[in-house]
Amino acid sequence: MAEFLSDDEMRHAKAKAAGVPFVLLERDDITPEALMLIPEPLSRTHSAVAYRTHGGAVEVAMLDITALEHLAFLQPGTTVRPRLTDQASITRALQLYQKHLKEKFGSELQAGSADALVLHASLSHASHVHLDVSPRGTRVRYRIQGALHEAMHLGAEAGAALVQGIKSAAKLFPIAVAQEGKYKIERSEHDGDVVLVSV
Repeated sequence: MAEFLSDDEMRHAKAKAAGVPFVLLERDDITPEALMLIPEPLSRTHSAVAYRTHGGAVEVAMLDITALEHLAFLQPGTTVRPRLTDQASITRALQLYQKHLKEKFGSELQAGSADALVLHASLSHASHVHLDVSPRGTRVRYRIQGALHEAMHLGAEAGAALVQGIKSAAKLFPIAVAQEGKYKIERSEHDGDVVLVSV
């Protein structure tokens, strides 16, 4: 009877055939500073996580080598060292990413801080923030590299405070109609960054 390889076994075999290192990531292998180099929505969509940096190089673990096509936004001069990995490693890294973001932005976002949301969007290389308001809460999506990606979902109270703050800062009308405006960040090293917002 023929034996079939699992998806992870196939990735291991492909890595060996292509001469690409295969890594298994534990939490201690992953640094938050490296994770933040790839926006979380892109890491989640393309199953690719930056987990270590040294010099001008960044090691990126991925399930499929074609994920490299989506990393063109990385800072010029950055050397990407691709690694193939298994699904458990990607899941572990994404959980750590979510934990880091929650620690960094969670309380402010739950309090409806417009500054925190737009700073997070800027760090995610987003050109545009879309807020879709419903009775169940606010769906937040980022436009990154021309495509919309799910970023987060906020409850009704936090979402309402966020929308009010965004409308005020972006000088939009405080009424329930679709609007677009610009939000300028005035915070730390990101002073002056401008992100478009749609509410």
